[in-house]
Amino acid sequence: MSFSDPNRTADPAPPSDFTPVSRNADRPNVMCDDPITGSAPTYGNEGTYLDTLPTIPGYAIEGEIARGGMGVVYRARHLQLNRPAAIKMILGGRYQSQAAQLRFSIEAEAIAALDHPYVVHVDEFGTHEGLPYFALEYVGGGTLARRLARDGKLNPREAAELVVKLADGIASAHAKGIVHRDLKPGNILLTEAGEPKITDFGLAKVGQSDLTTTGAVMGTPSYMSPEQAAGRTKEVGTHSDVYALGAILYELMTGRPPFKGDSATDTIQQVLTQEPQRPRALIPLIPRDLETICLKCLAKEPSKRFATAADLKADLTAYLTGYPITARPVSIAERVWKWVQRENSASFTRFLTTTTLISVLIAIVVVATAMAIQEYRDLERAEILETDLLNANPERVSVVVAQLRDEDESVREYAHGLLTKRANDEPVTNSLGLHARLGLLTYDEPDRALEVAAYLPKSRPEHLHAIRLFLIPYRKVVAPELWAVVMNQRALPRERVQAAGALTYLDVVDARWTEVAPFIAETVVTASPRDFVVWSQALEGAGWALKPVLLDRYALARRRIESRKLTTSALVAESAAFELTAYWLAMYVEKYPDSNSLNKLAKTMDVTDRHYRLFADVFARELKPPVEPSKSSK
Repeated sequence: MSFSDPNRTADPAPPSDFTPVSRNADRPNVMCDDPITGSAPTYGNEGTYLDTLPTIPGYAIEGEIARGGMGVVYRARHLQLNRPAAIKMILGGRYQSQAAQLRFSIEAEAIAALDHPYVVHVDEFGTHEGLPYFALEYVGGGTLARRLARDGKLNPREAAELVVKLADGIASAHAKGIVHRDLKPGNILLTEAGEPKITDFGLAKVGQSDLTTTGAVMGTPSYMSPEQAAGRTKEVGTHSDVYALGAILYELMTGRPPFKGDSATDTIQQVLTQEPQRPRALIPLIPRDLETICLKCLAKEPSKRFATAADLKADLTAYLTGYPITARPVSIAERVWKWVQRENSASFTRFLTTTTLISVLIAIVVVATAMAIQEYRDLERAEILETDLLNANPERVSVVVAQLRDEDESVREYAHGLLTKRANDEPVTNSLGLHARLGLLTYDEPDRALEVAAYLPKSRPEHLHAIRLFLIPYRKVVAPELWAVVMNQRALPRERVQAAGALTYLDVVDARWTEVAPFIAETVVTASPRDFVVWSQALEGAGWALKPVLLDRYALARRRIESRKLTTSALVAESAAFELTAYWLAMYVEKYPDSNSLNKLAKTMDVTDRHYRLFADVFARELKPPVEPSKSSK
């Protein structure tokens, strides 16, 4: 049941010429389907509408939004708070059956038990003149079904991000023993900002209570699980909602549900007997991992799906963040077996002759041969990728690893075996061992991540950027090890700086940065120009901690040089560090400008100073009025 006005696109307040919709059976833009049959909601005769609007204390009823098989939803305004609301009432009121009234109460209690940003919440529940009702938050962005009808499919990443939120909301319901049983785009509302809100718990199963009789088909055919379609109500559980989430993900990516027949009966028959077409067959650009997750949700057998919505959320989050997923694609052998199972009906058995058996045996041989050929090709492809990765220069390693990540699962499995053997044979300190381990980080290999993190401080500075990118998915594992190096005063200075350079990608907000910033700044500005370039760029993320230190060091270096008390060798070293400090500081005052620091810096130089041009633009832009530079010539 939708709570959103189908014609609403902006301000939740009703327009001055607002007219309630009439219950016209021919109305074209109906958005709310009947929660049982999936058909469009019905409307009464024209002209009866205004006489039947209910009166609810504390609310001004403005019009009917929609109605389904069991309830009707009105748009209203809370008089005291002056904000829009949605009022849901049972259809037929006091004349409804006791079971219908009990189901209505269960729905209200189910929603009220949930407090989640992606589930519509109940503001009030009560009765008036013997009629039960509950008031819900009004969500004004329309339904997901309407968005799909208007804009078409989403790109795969947007689809995954949206279903992660839905899975999060449904997981909160599952944690309280609530199974929705009617998830579909029409029961997902969107806020004005596009955030989803799950609604219509009218068919929900709460705990062990269930008003559905065995054999009853509850839900919407294109999104109901096989156990729902078969009327096996005792088997319906959290995995049934997971199936529906998979069907929604399928439609978001492809623009169509996994099953859609000419009638509800045809659709139910497809749900029970057919496998969904692979999403990549419809949209080749859909990532394989996302297809695998989607098809796992749509498995016919509940045991082969994700057990809970929380498990689905975890795998989608892994996909979105670059971690390996737990779902695995269906093998060719399983597909053949499913086909045999589907065809092994009574009629098929009657006509199964010796010739057919021979044909099946030949088909099995052909399939086995094709599988062997495919396995050989997959192994060959994995060997090529391994060779490319081991021989790649630092700039190309990430490119080859990206290719490996997008390969078919069978290729990835072969590559995993090859890279594991190489990593076991070669130390991380040479390029073969290092590159093999970087390739293994695209799988779930935290121990390999620790090996790479231990080597990183000792690696060459020009390799720092490439290596730290691969450690991002393992930040919680490796950051403590790298901080141990940074804080170890007995470690080599270059190793401490290398570790710090990696931490700007892994843990840039830690309070320890202010403690180590003086040491890092001094080490970097006194390094060789080549190392300075790499390290200053790598440490850019920690500029908030390094900028105050560099300001003080710049002023101190100027005073030392002007004191004329340094030996020749000390003067040369200090002058080189002074120049590097100026260039590094220019990078940070541009990125983190503040008037106090800029005023302090401006007063140390005049327009003839060779460093002035490094800061002239930011002085002019940030200091108003501009500070008069020092008149001393440098």
